[in-house]
Amino acid sequence: EAILANRRPGQGAAREKIRRLDTRLAQLRPDMERYRRLYEANFAEASKAFRLIAENPHYQNTLNAYDAMFYGALATYFSGKHEEAAALFKAVQQSKISARHAREAAQWRLSCFSELVKRIKLPADPAPAKDKTIVRQELPPFLIEYHQLLREIVALNPASPDVPLYRYTIALHYFLYRQFALARPLLEELLEKHCEARQAFFAGQHLLTMLELEKGEGYLDKLEALASRIKTKGCGTRVRC
Repeated sequence: EAILANRRPGQGAAREKIRRLDTRLAQLRPDMERYRRLYEANFAEASKAFRLIAENPHYQNTLNAYDAMFYGALATYFSGKHEEAAALFKAVQQSKISARHAREAAQWRLSCFSELVKRIKLPADPAPAKDKTIVRQELPPFLIEYHQLLREIVALNPASPDVPLYRYTIALHYFLYRQFALARPLLEELLEKHCEARQAFFAGQHLLTMLELEKGEGYLDKLEALASRIKTKGCGTRVRC
């Protein structure tokens, strides 16, 4: 786009190259989809094989069964069945036979939930211009489980650099689903404890939006005080992206 925006020599050649690439990509898409289905089918078969090992009484409560549980969950994930994989990884976590597999299973569960979030249409950002009333919406059950996992990970490693992101993820979902009473303390916590993180900048913006939407008693004074506080703290504004 930058090349095409500038009227320089070679612009026509650049346009033609982009057209050729687009044409080639369109030709490849059917093959890519076919390979994706084949790829997922193979992992689905592998998942079944690992499950047979895990459920075999001969291997009950052994590391072999635990390995089979973990790799079966992994195969299920790559077969595209992310909700099922999340449940299988949770079983691996709870078995506690291998600390390494338990840690890895927690991270793979995060990936499962991230993929599930991509599949749903999250509510639009609340905005004073279009939201005349606040209509609280219920979170999908898998998001509640996702939040519980994020809290567990934060509790296990509170010094992790990912903690602001995890806390913001939970707060953002409450914000989008108009559950402001649950979103507010989490967003406030980001401002107070993680001012240096870029998520703190967005936390401040969401707090201002909620206050403007709720329009409680003396809300203009509160809005001005909050805006001044956010500006003074400068949370997230010095982070280089």
